[in-house]
Amino acid sequence: HMQDDDRHPRIYETFLYPSHPLAQDTNPDSCACADGCELWGAAGVRVGWMTGWVGIVFFWFAVLPRAAAVISRIEERQLLVDDKPLHLKGVCWNPVRKGGTHPHDTDYRGFAAADAEIMSRAGINAIRTYAVIDDPQVLDIFWEKKIHVLNTVYIWGKDPLDLVAQRVNAVKNHPAVLMWVVGNEWNYNGLYVGLPYPAALQRVKEVVRLIKEHDRTHPVATVYGELPSADTLAQLHEVDAWGINKYSGLSFGNLFNQWGNISKAPMFLGEYGADAYDSRRSTLDEVDQAEATKVLTDEIVKASSVNPGGVCIGGIIFEFADEWWKDGSGSPDMHDVGGISPGGGPYPDRTFNEEWWGLVEYDGKPRKSFWTYAHIQTPGCEVAQAALRGSAWETDPIWAKKLRTQVCGAHFNCRRKLGYCCPKEDGFFDACCESTAIVPPTEEPHPASTTWLPPPPGTHVTPCEETVYRDESGEFVNGHFQVGTLGCLGVGECQFRSRSEAQDFCDKQPRCTAVLLHPFEDDCAGGFGCYTPRFGPISPNSLWGRSGGRAWARTRVECESQVPALGSAVPAQSRKYAFMGWFTAIEAQSACRSIGQLAMPKTNAKLHELLDVVSAAQDAKKVSQNWPMNTLWLGGHFNPTSERWEWMDGSPLDWTNWVSGHPSAASNSQMTKQWLSMMLNGEFRDSGPDFKFAVFCEFGASDLVVAPVAADDGDNVERSTALVHKPAERVPIVAPRPATTAMPTPVPRTTTLASTTMASTTVTAAKWDEGSKFGRYTMVGVGGPQVARQACVQHGKRLPMPKNIAAFQALKNATKAAVLAGKLSEQWPKNTIWLGAAWSNAAARWQWDDGSAAVGLPWAPEQPSDWDHQQEPWLCMVLDGVVHDSDSAYSFGIMCEDSDDSDDADDHPEPMLG
Repeated sequence: HMQDDDRHPRIYETFLYPSHPLAQDTNPDSCACADGCELWGAAGVRVGWMTGWVGIVFFWFAVLPRAAAVISRIEERQLLVDDKPLHLKGVCWNPVRKGGTHPHDTDYRGFAAADAEIMSRAGINAIRTYAVIDDPQVLDIFWEKKIHVLNTVYIWGKDPLDLVAQRVNAVKNHPAVLMWVVGNEWNYNGLYVGLPYPAALQRVKEVVRLIKEHDRTHPVATVYGELPSADTLAQLHEVDAWGINKYSGLSFGNLFNQWGNISKAPMFLGEYGADAYDSRRSTLDEVDQAEATKVLTDEIVKASSVNPGGVCIGGIIFEFADEWWKDGSGSPDMHDVGGISPGGGPYPDRTFNEEWWGLVEYDGKPRKSFWTYAHIQTPGCEVAQAALRGSAWETDPIWAKKLRTQVCGAHFNCRRKLGYCCPKEDGFFDACCESTAIVPPTEEPHPASTTWLPPPPGTHVTPCEETVYRDESGEFVNGHFQVGTLGCLGVGECQFRSRSEAQDFCDKQPRCTAVLLHPFEDDCAGGFGCYTPRFGPISPNSLWGRSGGRAWARTRVECESQVPALGSAVPAQSRKYAFMGWFTAIEAQSACRSIGQLAMPKTNAKLHELLDVVSAAQDAKKVSQNWPMNTLWLGGHFNPTSERWEWMDGSPLDWTNWVSGHPSAASNSQMTKQWLSMMLNGEFRDSGPDFKFAVFCEFGASDLVVAPVAADDGDNVERSTALVHKPAERVPIVAPRPATTAMPTPVPRTTTLASTTMASTTVTAAKWDEGSKFGRYTMVGVGGPQVARQACVQHGKRLPMPKNIAAFQALKNATKAAVLAGKLSEQWPKNTIWLGAAWSNAAARWQWDDGSAAVGLPWAPEQPSDWDHQQEPWLCMVLDGVVHDSDSAYSFGIMCEDSDDSDDADDHPEPMLG
């Protein structure tokens, strides 16, 4: 219980229970001061317990009021705290519960109690965060353990600058705040929104200036990837200390000497260390992690500015505890082993296994690296840390308590609560710990996405077989499908970004036997996706299974089919809709193009007609009452230009059936939920784009007939029936476009490849005359981004990937020539072409189709337009050479680039912008 009074010292009234870990002997000081280590607690109090005694011990001790900030400053190359040099023995801290993701589920309040307790036992005296801690109660917990906070006040480039002053002023007088931090590796990530380097540098400069306007009592640091240039140092001369993130195996090399030659400011390691997983042997490797921790930390200690001639004020090791959300190819509920190998990296395998970096496991159990870090003496501490003497500490019963599973943050319904919940300090469990409330509902797996039609009247049931995919994790298949098969993309074999896409491909290949999921990040090789269809025998592979690889075997099962008499007409009333499968909102917009449009129930009668079909689909087990299988996309969206909900044909939603409380995102102009969905009971909802909901396509104004399909003489296939659809001509609806180059709001239109035939997912691109060849570029038609990639592959080419100024200029010249040839025009949308780049959610960056980072792009003003959620994941370019983000609802020019690497100007790219 804490009481603040500006006129009197602060009084702590502490309640300790023998059964709670905080009642045990705690770590002596964290060596936060340079003149010796004090016992934990300002009065140096330890509590002893008599055998069999049960009760509560009260003790009071006074400390300085919280309003008195610790004065920290930089003098030459030293960090001084109350005029005494401090060496940082720190750790990166980003607590996220199992099943959660960053930044939404980062929970400082929920984990602070356990994490500060564990950190103090290793003598850790500082933490660095990846978001601001503006909660004084969280800072209280760390200051009680004498742990300083390098408080990151600005890390995301879309945050308005007026937040800087607000965040600084909120906690600048708290003694736990040691310094302010701006950014993290912003030279790589453009403050996580892809800002060009000059813009990111200018943003950092502005934030540093704002911090100093509001607080002159704390230094300001920025964290950079590797060493900055002399020009960068000069432009950011107001930065007091530089954090350097470096992963270079078992040594920093000549880092400290290099820093001493280019700057007179102090530096610290903002991130360093090694993960605890060896991808070479697919096994846990605590020994090598501990070795890297010792060797690298020893190098930092030797370079400490506490000692004469040192340039380094310490190190912040990465990281405190495992985060289970970081492997983009895995699940936040699972401890995944995916990793990336960029050519350099941590010891010993040079692979970043993102979910295995903790000094402690998720539950708080220390790894060998934790003990190694604990035993390393902090420069400036004259008294050895008493708690580290002998081996008894490592066998302390506290470690069996798994403190991180008891704090509120570890439990879904307890999140954001301070302290312990499960159990609480009194040994009782909070109501939020009930088993039914801890874990959020999980998605029900989707069935195979095979097209299904409701049975017409008069059909009879006959036995049949259908394809399903059975989970066979641990199994492996060797046969590869070559890139270009059915227009597929990939590096070395066909790759897909979703299992449904891979299974759809597999369904069209008689020899396909399975779909594999490769356990890697960034959408695997080239960014084309981690799902690969394979052929050949299926056999166990233990290494594949241990590494996290998965497989789904293609099998045939018995079913019941409603088949009308051969050649009979299908009543239009009962066959207006077809179930196509499961798609995201963006994918759903194009899923129906080959046969019609997304369902648009504009009247009550149309809604009930659709509900009849949905009910039949539920009987056929295509949809169910469990989320998300109880939801389907409708052909409607919010148009921010007209500020209204519209059907995909541009007409307004004059009649709706909104469920209570929806649209739920109206308060923020529908920016997060722009798509229309419907529950099985007919209620409308607004939804975000990333969910995979059912898609029911409504056939266009045409006749439907059942025609016989002759069996191939080479295959033993029975005579069957196929639905033949003859779509009516539809004219694209194009709204007037502004004269500027800004990207317009999507408008309904039919996507076609000019002179191109679409059959299922296969693209047959027509040949153009020689006039369509413009240097290394060839115009092959118009279409959406996926169609564009398929078309270029079939021509033996690729979409343009201009990685430098010269390449952009060459592409601009080609587009101008295409205008003169009549293949493009000055009017939107024919003034725009697709580029071979897309947004990667896993890497949180724009990437070229070959997997390399797309940096320094010549963005148009106010672009990318969708930084918040990047719902427009495709890159396009207009005639003046500026680029925009866009989505698959548009049909732009498809200009393919020769993919012969021998004359590829992109092999040696110069910087895009200076």
